[in-house]
Amino acid sequence: MGQEKLASPLVMAISPLLLVPFLSLYRGLLQGRHQMGKTAISQIIEQVFRVVLIILAAASFLKFSPNIYTVSFLAMLGSFVGGLCSLVYLIVTTPLQLKQLFTNFFLLAAKLNIIKKFGISSLIFTFFMVYMLLLQMIDVFFVKHALMNISQPMSSNAAEKLKGVYDRGQPFLQLGLVITTSILTDALPRLSKKGHIPRKIWHVVILLSVTITTGLFILLPTMNDILFKSHSHALSLQIFILQIPLISMIQLYHHALFLKHKNKASGYILLVGLCLKLLTVYPLTVAYGILGASLSSLFSLLVVALLYMCYSKIHPLTLLTKRFYVALLAMSLILLIGDNSLIVENRLLQLLKVMLLSIIAAAVFLKISKFELKQIKKS
Repeated sequence: MGQEKLASPLVMAISPLLLVPFLSLYRGLLQGRHQMGKTAISQIIEQVFRVVLIILAAASFLKFSPNIYTVSFLAMLGSFVGGLCSLVYLIVTTPLQLKQLFTNFFLLAAKLNIIKKFGISSLIFTFFMVYMLLLQMIDVFFVKHALMNISQPMSSNAAEKLKGVYDRGQPFLQLGLVITTSILTDALPRLSKKGHIPRKIWHVVILLSVTITTGLFILLPTMNDILFKSHSHALSLQIFILQIPLISMIQLYHHALFLKHKNKASGYILLVGLCLKLLTVYPLTVAYGILGASLSSLFSLLVVALLYMCYSKIHPLTLLTKRFYVALLAMSLILLIGDNSLIVENRLLQLLKVMLLSIIAAAVFLKISKFELKQIKKS
């Protein structure tokens, strides 16, 4: 990355991985028992401690002006402390004898049989969990260097700042994915018993992902101004969030093939996407700047989704009705007209405007599409 001072923040950033096996064990156990309440509370505890430490790190920067890398270290520490507090809560509230896990720890024969039986399946299933992180890592290593070699070369600092603008897309992406990911996570134990993904879940996930993406796409320039006081490169960020419905569909396909024990095919398809990202991110960024970086991710995920579609012969977009498209059009018109008619400069008023428009547009969409929120729970 070309920054030696990033070493300590990066070390702290990967430290939460030490907690992942134990957190996964407890949350997987609770999910298998359909006790999602404790899992949800543990995640809230984790995020509360994480956010509090991030805010404290930011406050210390404003008041004491320490080194920016020290602030980064403290912010990254929040993830570890949050995970540790979450793990303590799970240990206290969930009966599980951890000592039993280390009984005969060095007897490898039985463990090798388990690894042989579940290793590849688990590895491929986990591969998707870190898939988006791998795409981000590719951006980390290539985007900045590509920006320094565009037709009008920029300095290292200027490239870092522009890469920072590109990274603004991540919060919007996560915001769009949180609902669809939650639906799949909650439904996974039931799906494992059924052995397939019901049509209802396909319909709900695709409908919500397309609707959320459309709303974010329209409101993103205003949200960019509210959050970052900037109108720059809004198109690049809008292209970036078009990944939301593709990732949602890929999640569905990946889970569907996992339930059918076709894990290797799913792994190969995901690898194709990574290879395409590696091949396209540098030339597209050199040619089009951060817009090209966004296009490289979008193109890679589009190919992955199409390969899944061809292999599984499931075409989810056919689940969307004419009524849905009419509702989507009505929602889009309300957002476009409202966003361009109600011009305010104050950031708080802008936030209130976005919230008001979102509520009105969502109500109109639900009314026309006749989509009921309780369908999410039923799915």
